[in-house]
Amino acid sequence: MKFKVLTSAALVAALFSGYATVQTSAAAAPAVKVTVDAKAVSFPDAKPYTESSRVLIPVRFVSQALGGSVDYKNKTVSIKQNDGKTVSMKVNGTKVSVGGKTVTLDVPVRVKQNRTYVPLRFVSEALRATVDWNQAQRLVSITTESGAATPVPTVPDADNAFDWKPGYTDLAKALFKGNVQAANGKLSLTIPGDARAEYFDFEKSKRIKLDPGNSYSYSIGKGKGFISITKIYPGREELEGYSIFLDAEAEGGKSGEVIVSGNNGKGTVRGTLSEVINKANLF
Repeated sequence: MKFKVLTSAALVAALFSGYATVQTSAAAAPAVKVTVDAKAVSFPDAKPYTESSRVLIPVRFVSQALGGSVDYKNKTVSIKQNDGKTVSMKVNGTKVSVGGKTVTLDVPVRVKQNRTYVPLRFVSEALRATVDWNQAQRLVSITTESGAATPVPTVPDADNAFDWKPGYTDLAKALFKGNVQAANGKLSLTIPGDARAEYFDFEKSKRIKLDPGNSYSYSIGKGKGFISITKIYPGREELEGYSIFLDAEAEGGKSGEVIVSGNNGKGTVRGTLSEVINKANLF
């Protein structure tokens, strides 16, 4: 199930968000599948895989499916679009040039099976597409602007109301019960001590690491970014993660609301912050 509005803000949000958060899987898990505008992407040899909750893909196949041309020289991968925009990255590096701007990846560019692997979400964002992750099917669905479907409302229906993934609620309790709150046009929260968090700033086109134990406040409204928060459970196959969208209208919600996205173990679920807090208070 998808909840997308392809505004510029929602595009970036979809690419980085936890509703697009990729759950970590065991090495023996089924292969990751990728589609572009509902058409399967063929990987004739090396296959996509997950690392540090990110999907990495052989760069050539997906980039070409998204309309980019790929070149590899001196351990540097370059992806060029028809409009001249270029993405450049070095193997084993985390610094990437996007249209002349430098962005830092949290997973380095890799070489496996004689193929260059890059983080799927980053490449898709750089090539102006949106990404949806289906944990149950291990399916990454990429939608380009030209292939975008008519947006549907963000708020789930009664059969898909926001709920929790069984056995993965420690972060929910620490985050939504007596912590995060929205008031007077601001969202305030303290990052739980064992969580990993980032703020994605649309206006500056950058992501900012948020330190555990520290408190933060962000404006709510049109064009604002979102917060991604995850918790790793040592020795377990999956993680717990949420995205908090500060621009609800770009996600199909109402002005002034905040939208929360997560995964209940069956697929992506969403709800308003007030709905999620009320549900967390039942713990």
